[in-house]
Amino acid sequence: MTSTAEDMLEVVRKYEDYYNTDMQRCIREVYAADCNVHGVDIGGHRHMAGTQQFLDSEARIQQLSPNRTIKVLRTRVAEDIVIVDGVVTSDDRPGWSLPYRSLLTIKDGQIVEDWTFADYKAGWPELRPENHPVNTEL
Repeated sequence: MTSTAEDMLEVVRKYEDYYNTDMQRCIREVYAADCNVHGVDIGGHRHMAGTQQFLDSEARIQQLSPNRTIKVLRTRVAEDIVIVDGVVTSDDRPGWSLPYRSLLTIKDGQIVEDWTFADYKAGWPELRPENHPVNTEL
């Protein structure tokens, strides 16, 4: 089944809503079970294969930054990819924000691949390697 642009944008609306209200639901319902999630920043590349690895990583991040939310600022659809420009904020850190760009590959109503780019180490101290061990393969 091929997703239409409107179907894909609906997935992004769920991604934003569930991220902000129930991140575990976001991972379970919006991401495909065999998804690949890549967090890329200037210092490296984090890769999570499948929703279980993503859920495990999210549990650690939730402990470090429990009150973060995202705001999707702009979306563009190109074939089976939605490009998302957004910002992460946190009620725990007034005035703080972390701009990001995600390339979300969507098939059959779920995200199968997520490449998110941000300056995590400089912009999100909780994700520095000493605070959050991850696979940093390049």
